Amino acid sequence: MSSLHPLNALNFDDAQYEGIDDFGATLTKAAQAFLPTNTKRYGNAAVLFLSWTYDDMGIQGVQERLLNVFKNKYHFSTEKFAIPGDGTSREAENALIRTLLDFLATGAQNSEVFVDWMEHRTYTDHAQADTLYILDCCYASVAAIEDNNELLAASGRESTAGSELTTSFCSVFTNCMEALAGCPITVAQIHAHLLRFAHENRLQATPVHATLSRNRPSITLQALNQENTGTSFEERMQPYQAMGDSPLRVLIKVKIQGAATRPKIAEWTRWLTTNLPSNVAEISVEAAFEGNSTLLFVTVPLELWSSMEENEACTFIDFVQSENIVKEGLTGQSGFFGEQD
Repeated sequence: MSSLHPLNALNFDDAQYEGIDDFGATLTKAAQAFLPTNTKRYGNAAVLFLSWTYDDMGIQGVQERLLNVFKNKYHFSTEKFAIPGDGTSREAENALIRTLLDFLATGAQNSEVFVDWMEHRTYTDHAQADTLYILDCCYASVAAIEDNNELLAASGRESTAGSELTTSFCSVFTNCMEALAGCPITVAQIHAHLLRFAHENRLQATPVHATLSRNRPSITLQALNQENTGTSFEERMQPYQAMGDSPLRVLIKVKIQGAATRPKIAEWTRWLTTNLPSNVAEISVEAAFEGNSTLLFVTVPLELWSSMEENEACTFIDFVQSENIVKEGLTGQSGFFGEQD
């Protein structure tokens, strides 16, 4: 069956938020997760860039640019390793184990040699440190299976990554990090930026962000030697803000337990705009419907959506660039298109 006629359309056991304050708590937690911290979080950071010796995309130049940014702008320790593609799979795996400190992956895979990354990621999954996996490969988001670390992936579990170097995920990500030049930014914000300008950058797949650890904010990347004294948080955020904005937002469907009257919906709308942190004030209730539960259609900023925890009571609808364009035009009219002559 298609998504238009789902087999479980009359599922009365659907997950629901207990009330608007329950949904609001989810939004508040996400808002606290996506903003960079105002203090230096990490004393040390290390990057390992993994690629294949079989480089049919010519990724080496982008690799050097990205490593240069992390080394000279962020002052991270950096290392690169080319997984040998001219031997056996076991030889490649043994070589990888000897150098596995952190994981930043990109490039093409030799069809004759295979490395089981899901097996070898255990070396970093249980490290006494926050770990960020950045994967530029096909079906990359399949890696989001552990509740330990954070993932930024070039494509979904059923999608292939781009094959053009200039519009590849790695190239666009590198451009982003070069523009920031050490400015503090969370992985959630990076993901939002990649989505916001995906069309302009001609990304061939939808980037995926997974916060794999609950109760912890998104990892903040910032220069290790950046002193917070003498430079305000707003000033340090200017490079990120200067990267541009767009009207792109996310439309979600939210199920609230029980039926709600029009006055109640208006009360909820006021609550959402007055009781949440100022940085998520752009939340807007676009429509509401009565049913087995109250259905709210809400638009939220990309950064907030990227940081929201998975909840079956909240469903992604689509990316949008405007408010409900018929909401005001139909006010006071009877029938969907008004009265007919």
